[in-house]
Amino acid sequence: MVSHGGRTHGDNPQSGGHPARRRGGPFLFCLGLHPALVKLQEEFPDDLVSAFMDDIDGGLDETRVTGYVDRAEQLLAEKKLRLRRDKSVAWSPRWQQDSDIPADIAASGVKCSTEGITVLGCPLGGNSFIQHSLEKITRSHQPLLDAIVTFAHRAQAFFSAIVHPPG
Repeated sequence: MVSHGGRTHGDNPQSGGHPARRRGGPFLFCLGLHPALVKLQEEFPDDLVSAFMDDIDGGLDETRVTGYVDRAEQLLAEKKLRLRRDKSVAWSPRWQQDSDIPADIAASGVKCSTEGITVLGCPLGGNSFIQHSLEKITRSHQPLLDAIVTFAHRAQAFFSAIVHPPG
């Protein structure tokens, strides 16, 4: 699995900076990105090519990762977009330790993980990676979770007062 995420390919100064800061925002950026993704899918027909906003994900065998990333970079460059290899991550369940990572992928400029990868906020990988990721999500959302409980208690008291008015 390869993920090019975190605003990885809209940072080209000639194209007006990051897509969310340009007039038209991410929607127009996605329209420009679409032809490159279609071409990438045509060239890698047996692999998953998906995107959400400015994150591109590829599900493919590790033997094709370097070719996939190189071609994605070329196709994006044709659209005046830049693939940021330093924000791209590759992971395979076969990579249990650093020495398991193929040399060509390790040298490609793409971060390689032996633990897992996060795709659209969803952790994929080993049990400890998934558990750690979900705990981190829960911690970061704890204020919202607490507010929901507080709201539920207040709503319950409010509706109870309406249904069973005092006196």
